[in-house]
Amino acid sequence: MFHYELHQLRQRDLVHEASTDRRAREATGRFVARRSAGDEAEGRVRPPRGRRAVPPRRATA
Repeated sequence: MFHYELHQLRQRDLVHEASTDRRAREATGRFVARRSAGDEAEGRVRPPRGRRAVPPRRATA
């Protein structure tokens, strides 16, 4: 009976450890997803319209 009780205790510990690890991975995944989603809200960066700050170079003969 003693070995069986030790087995049950060890099994409970392993299940608890696995669930703790799983929760930690899920929380980390949510943090990373939230952090990268913040960049998507800004949208695509476009060059300014109108006159360019530096005129393009022209080929010389």
